[in-house]
Amino acid sequence: MLSLTLGFFSASGALDPFFTGIYWIYGGISDPDGVGIEGRQVCFFKEISGKSIVGGYADDLAGTVGQSGKAAQYLINPFEDWRLEIAAGTYMVAIPNDNPADPANGYGADPVDVVLTGYGYDAAAKNLVLMKGAGLLPPGEQGAPVLPHFENIRFGNRLYQSALVAKGQEFIVSAQTKVSATAVSSIGLDISRIQMVLNEGSANAKTYTMGTANIVRAAGPSDAPTEVDFAYDFYNEKNTLPEGQTEVTFRAYNANGSSIEVCRVSVAGGEPRLLDIPITYPSPVHLKTDKEVFFQYTLSHDINIDIFVFDVTGRVVKKFSPDAREEGGCAGLNKVSWDLMTDQGSILSSGVFVFTILNRDESKLLGKGKLSAVP
Repeated sequence: MLSLTLGFFSASGALDPFFTGIYWIYGGISDPDGVGIEGRQVCFFKEISGKSIVGGYADDLAGTVGQSGKAAQYLINPFEDWRLEIAAGTYMVAIPNDNPADPANGYGADPVDVVLTGYGYDAAAKNLVLMKGAGLLPPGEQGAPVLPHFENIRFGNRLYQSALVAKGQEFIVSAQTKVSATAVSSIGLDISRIQMVLNEGSANAKTYTMGTANIVRAAGPSDAPTEVDFAYDFYNEKNTLPEGQTEVTFRAYNANGSSIEVCRVSVAGGEPRLLDIPITYPSPVHLKTDKEVFFQYTLSHDINIDIFVFDVTGRVVKKFSPDAREEGGCAGLNKVSWDLMTDQGSILSSGVFVFTILNRDESKLLGKGKLSAVP
């Protein structure tokens, strides 16, 4: 039978497309406890995570009812199984445990290696051994494939709030924002294929592949890390996001395929300005119980900002000077905290205060508000 095999790999390691159809994987099975081999499922696959097969697999039945036609043997042709794409390299075979609800009391065979040479047929490195408590979860018990996902997506200093955007709230960012995120996959990531795509599917779509310079941290195996922190700074790269709404699609790959996360952000046009009425909270400030107060406002652009707090006599009791791209000076929502200590070295007294927000570079008033403090 083996002399009739057709199929080999090219120099690149991929299957030559002209020869497809048969590639035999074969081996023997030992049964030291005598529980029976005939008809057991034998799986051929590339990767596992814990007790689960990761990605596609091919299978056949052991013994005379399978393709081998011989007792205590198996013969698998992966090309007949659409679930697995093969190339030269090391694979595995195993017998799933026959009692997935209580695998310690079931029988299976732990994985053994099979090296695909490209000759059209290869034997497992050693026999499968049917033993109590051995084997993997049956493929039907494995659930949905594990795909990558994204965490901690940030534009500038702000964590992306998908729930608020879904309710119709605009997420304002700078045209030259710094984008950062973490790609996560328990079975390892293809670090060369982490991407950020702007307006995917449109005529002006643009793809940024995260290279070595964009990788901030990688945790796990060096060839397939399980967590990758990455960042792309439009300011440092001298690129810009277009005005208006932009869809930013993050994409990552693992052995099971790819997954995406889509964020909708907006870049404001026109002159640098406040996009809302600035507020303070808590309001009023209770000096006996509150330890800080926040100034909140939304900027259209990254701006160098001065915030002045005046008492009723016009004296400046506090000045803040947040820089552009930092909290207080970045496009979008800003929250500047104050510990209530004045520039004169004393705790703020009760009363009504006025604060102003200025574009520091142009000495231009952007907005103002009131702050009330009570005992």
